[in-house]
Amino acid sequence: MRAYVQATDAALADPEACHGFTGHIETVCAMQAADRGFADILTMNFPGAPELETYHAQAYEGFLELIGRAKTSGQLREDFTSPRPAAYCRTRRKTLRCTRPCAAPARAPPPPPVAGSA
Repeated sequence: MRAYVQATDAALADPEACHGFTGHIETVCAMQAADRGFADILTMNFPGAPELETYHAQAYEGFLELIGRAKTSGQLREDFTSPRPAAYCRTRRKTLRCTRPCAAPARAPPPPPVAGSA
């Protein structure tokens, strides 16, 4: 949870509102990909662990600020609602679970471009 707060703080430090917002979404998704339990943590409450509750609240308030800044800059639609990051965690996880049976097999990444061939 501390890493989640750090990611939010880093996004808030970005002087470009939309870049901070999108960077935050990308970072949180990468955190989910690296640790499947992370999405579970975001969807839970910890009434017996005040430190975790504090981190959770701090990161969520920062996320709301990122949304507000991106809207104010005109780079995020005014009608965008502020779902809890846990909502997109659950959605992503559910989508992956539902599409796994028909997913294409993983492919190796393409080779890097050859210098001077462009």
